[in-house]
Formats: sequence, structure tokens, C-alpha cells
Amino acid sequence: SRYLTVQFVRFFWKRESNQKAKILRKVDYPLELDVYDLCSDDLRKRLETPRQVLRDEEGKKLGLKASKDGVDGAGSKDDVKMSNVEGSSNVSGEPSNATSQEGGPSDRETHMTGVYDLVAVLTHKGRSADSGHYVAWVKQESGKWIEYDDDNPIAQREEDITKLSGGGKIGILLARMMGSVCPGTYLQTGKS
Repeated sequence: SRYLTVQFVRFFWKRESNQKAKILRKVDYPLELDVYDLCSDDLRKRLETPRQVLRDEEGKKLGLKASKDGVDGAGSKDDVKMSNVEGSSNVSGEPSNATSQEGGPSDRETHMTGVYDLVAVLTHKGRSADSGHYVAWVKQESGKWIEYDDDNPIAQREEDITKLSGGGKIGILLARMMGSVCPGTYLQTGKS
């Protein structure tokens, strides 16, 4: 599995009072992050085939027929939204190969898409940098979210996750690259 960890530095040093303070500004973040535009030209070329496989898989889930130019009936290939994709797999649930085994990229590269799906959020409750309480929000295999606050797991909706962006709560985001693992290998299982 390929994970991207994003840490928001939410504390700063106040010189006038000689103490750490929590930054309370709102920080918006997506449920899906596409880093393709941030990649080098060489890496973009290697990402093209796996990204097309990912678009085709999403098109199949939406009931659209895949074509070599994109997805039929959906306009351009960029019009297909790639959300809630569990990973690129074939009918048997095994990872699908985006290219042939002969002379193509390795299996590890085959699954690189540059698109990350948010799978966990760590938040901080409390105004002080030296006190407070951390809470984890983890996406389950079913796509539902669970808030882990000590011994009290609480089911949450996806909309609740995006509301964490305000009030200085958000601290760390963990995103898994879409298409990099088979469905069923999520954080809570301990598998990678």
C-alpha cells in the first residue's frame, strides 16, 4: 500500500506570552487528492495507463462502457469523477494489471495512479498545545467512517469528516493511493 501523510502544523510559539498556541484557522481538505499536476513529466507518463484503468473501473461502477479514448457516454475522459474507488481489481478480486507483463512497468508501478483517497484523520480537542485530547477518524472497508474517541467508537457520515476542517481540530490526514491495493486491505485490519 502507498500512503501519503499530511501533517498540519497547528501550533505556533507566541513570543509575547512565551507559550505554544493553537492556530484556529479553518483548513479545508479534499476526500480525494489528485497529485498528477505536481508530478514530473516522466512520472506523469508512467501514471497514464494506471489512471486510465482507474477511470475505466469507475466507469464500470457507474454503468458506462469503457473505451480506449476514455468512457463512452460521459463526454471527455476527465468528466468521470473518481470517488469512492476501493482499488483496481479484476472480477476475482485480484489486482488488475494495467499493462502487459512483457516489457511493461513492474506490478508496483502498475498500481501508481497519483490519486489518493482519504482513509484517516487525527484531530485534537482542546485549545492548548500542551493539553487536550486526540481523536482518530478512520474510513472502514464499507466506506463508512468511525470516530475513535478512547473506548467509544461512533459511526460518522462522510459529510462529518469534511466538517472537521474548522476550529483548529484537524492535525494529520492519512490518504491511501487509489488503485494501489486490493479491496479489503484497510487500516483497521493491520494488513498492507
